[in-house]
Amino acid sequence: MHRPTLPIERKLEHFTSRAVAALLVGASCGVALFQIYFLRELLAAEVLLGLIFVPLLTIVAIMYTIGAISEWGVEKLAVKAHSSSRPAVRGRNPF
Repeated sequence: MHRPTLPIERKLEHFTSRAVAALLVGASCGVALFQIYFLRELLAAEVLLGLIFVPLLTIVAIMYTIGAISEWGVEKLAVKAHSSSRPAVRGRNPF
């Protein structure tokens, strides 16, 4: 026995596997294009953010280096000044 076709089945009869394959390929290409576009936008944002932070990082690194060198110099001067000075003790010889 052959059953009668439903109206929706008649509408879907013209969709062949070739049409479905073409639809899937088109959808896949669309998704790939969107992914490429968003990847480009993400990379551009990363580059711009890097261009902003590289000068800031350079300034901070220079300031840190100057501070470390000056702290080292002050410590050296303090040790030198302390070792060469005489104690300010009156009335008795501490040595």
